[in-house]
Formats: sequence, C-alpha cells, structure tokens
Amino acid sequence: MADGPSAERAHPFDQLIFGNKIPETNESLIENLQQKAVSGLDEIDVDELFGHLDSLVETFAYFKPLIKKIGPYLESFIQQDDK
Repeated sequence: MADGPSAERAHPFDQLIFGNKIPETNESLIENLQQKAVSGLDEIDVDELFGHLDSLVETFAYFKPLIKKIGPYLESFIQQDDK
C-alpha cells in the first residue's frame, strides 16, 4: 500500500460518526484539560458553596434521630429478605 493520505484515511462510517478530527497528542490533551480545570475553578463562588454545604449538614443533623429510630426496622427487614 502507498504511504500517502489514503493510508491514514478512516473508514467512511467512522468519519460519519466521529468526524474528521485529527487525534490530539497526550501532552496537548493534558494541557487542554488543565486549562479547563483552572478556568472552571475560577467560576466557583466559595461562599455559596460553603452555604450549601452548611445547609446539607444541618439537614443531616435534623434527620439523624429519625434514621436512628427506623434503623433497627430496616435491618430486620433486610435480614428477613436474606432468609
């Protein structure tokens, strides 16, 4: 076979599904992902994030007594299902 452009040509089905993209090298792919990660971190509002985490912890603390009360019932139900 000839070592020309036809040697690197993809199957027509592959071109239809995946397009005619030239695969990136690992270094450029890693660099691209790092840039996206850094730009994504810049958009995070830390105060809002901690506010949501605080409300989540408060919600778990609110439901903790309920979970302790129904825990034995759930365990007995699971044990009955295993038999």
